[in-house]
Order: sequence, then C-alpha cells, then structure tokens
Amino acid sequence: MRYSYLFFIVSFLSLLSACVTFGSDVVLVQELPDEQKSQALTNYGIELYKTELVKNNNYTELERIKKIFQAALDFNPANVTAKQYLLLIEDYRNKRFENFIVQAQNLLKKTKRSDDETFTMLYAIEQARIFDAKDKRIQDLIKQTADIKKEF
Repeated sequence: MRYSYLFFIVSFLSLLSACVTFGSDVVLVQELPDEQKSQALTNYGIELYKTELVKNNNYTELERIKKIFQAALDFNPANVTAKQYLLLIEDYRNKRFENFIVQAQNLLKKTKRSDDETFTMLYAIEQARIFDAKDKRIQDLIKQTADIKKEF
C-alpha cells in the first residue's frame, strides 16, 4: 500500500514537471495563429530544402522536409509557397530518381566496366532504391546486379 502511494506521488511529480517543461510549446501552439504557424513551418522547410536537398544532396531528409510543408498546409491550406515547394520536392525526387536509373542502366549495358564504373553503377542503384524501392526498374536492376555486388 505504501509503495502505491509512493508510485502515485512520483508519477504525479513527473507529470507536473513534464507540464512545466512543455509549457512554452503549449503557449506557442495555442497562441500563435494558424497562418503564422504555417508561415514559420514554410520558412523552416525552405531552409531545409536549400541546405539539405540542394546544397548537401541529402536525399534521406526528403520525406521529413515534405512533411514540414504538408504540416504548413494543414495550418493554412491557402499557403501557396508551401504548395510550390511540395511540387519542387516531387520534381527534385523524380529527376534524381530518373538520373540514377538511367546512369545505372547505361553502366550495366557496358560489357567492360572499370572498378570505378562498377562502384558508380552500384551506388546509383542504391540511391534510386532510397527514392523508390518498389519501382520495377530498380527491382530489376537489383536482381541483375546481385552477383556483381557480391563480387565487388
């Protein structure tokens, strides 16, 4: 019985401290108008787009950045800039994916490849897989190069 009271008190204090910790976040979410939340998310998404995708070619951040713009639209469906960046992200993804597929297919067609070309081909396949592992072309490339990958 004594331990249950102790557990209750510790749980209550933990909950209370969590409320204090997240107090600023709650104020931000409750007090900031939806249009400003949308604009803040859009500005943050633009910075991530420029640094992570354009500058650093960090494709692994693509979905995260896309979610930020989608959240901006949840707060303000009329946010034209967020809509434009979602289209830019999709265009970026499609172009990069297609470039990797074409590069891998062209290198696979070569009868003799240098080690550098083999590495580039396998790298292109892996990068394309990151974008869309379910695409039939990438699945075919993975199957066709399985032995090459094992040997390399």
